[in-house]
Amino acid sequence: MTTRGFSLFALLLTALLAGCASQPQQSLALRTEYCDTYLIYDMCVRDIDADGAVDLMYFADTREIFMLSESAEPELAGENLDVHRCLQTLGDALRDTSSQLLRPDIGFLARSRVRSAMLISYTAYLPAINACMDKQRVAASGAAAFADDDFGEDDFF
Repeated sequence: MTTRGFSLFALLLTALLAGCASQPQQSLALRTEYCDTYLIYDMCVRDIDADGAVDLMYFADTREIFMLSESAEPELAGENLDVHRCLQTLGDALRDTSSQLLRPDIGFLARSRVRSAMLISYTAYLPAINACMDKQRVAASGAAAFADDDFGEDDFF
């Protein structure tokens, strides 16, 4: 191999190696909010203190917070979010799961798995939510709870 051939080979090898080198990726900034449709509800998760963890969940249409982490204050949520009458404390497991949605690089399959895991976790809250909603319905209707209604017997006697 001649000097010129060796120089050309060295130059091509250097160019090839330089072309294969990559710069370290800068970390992608986390989102502070993510909204999506879950079953029939449009819901959002929000990180109000930018620590990478979800602090609250709210319904997009009514803008009511329905889950709030223990460390978060509803006033810090901003943007005129109201508190749902059956507000629940956001547990660590659901918080950790839903926080994955704040990553901008999450793919479709990973997002689908997270959404499924969120729905499964949400079922643990259903008894408390249903009890609260039932209480609200009874209070709104003005009817008494079971065994306190005379079923109109006084009207006939």
